[in-house]
Amino acid sequence: MIHEVIKNNKGNFPGVEEFVKQVAALKLDTLRGSPSTIDEMRNPVHNIYIKKVEKKKMFGYDKEELWNTVIKTYPNVSPVSGSSTRMNSSKTAGLRPATSPPCKFCN
Repeated sequence: MIHEVIKNNKGNFPGVEEFVKQVAALKLDTLRGSPSTIDEMRNPVHNIYIKKVEKKKMFGYDKEELWNTVIKTYPNVSPVSGSSTRMNSSKTAGLRPATSPPCKFCN
């Protein structure tokens, strides 16, 4: 993000207040998908994907393998309470238990 602001200012630092404004205005193409932005509390706003693992053939593989499949997308989610883009806790109830069982395939 710092690199993008400096690049947009042709290598010059625009000043503290202008720098913060420019960082907040950036829309970044992230690994999570859609361009991510920064909310008023400087937290990332991005899509949250609910996935399930399915056994299927993909990308020309001969045999079935386990693949992550998106089953629900919550767009523009912010972790800040009171934000208009915050994911409602009633929508997420039961999606991930507080005490998840250990992964029996991880090691």
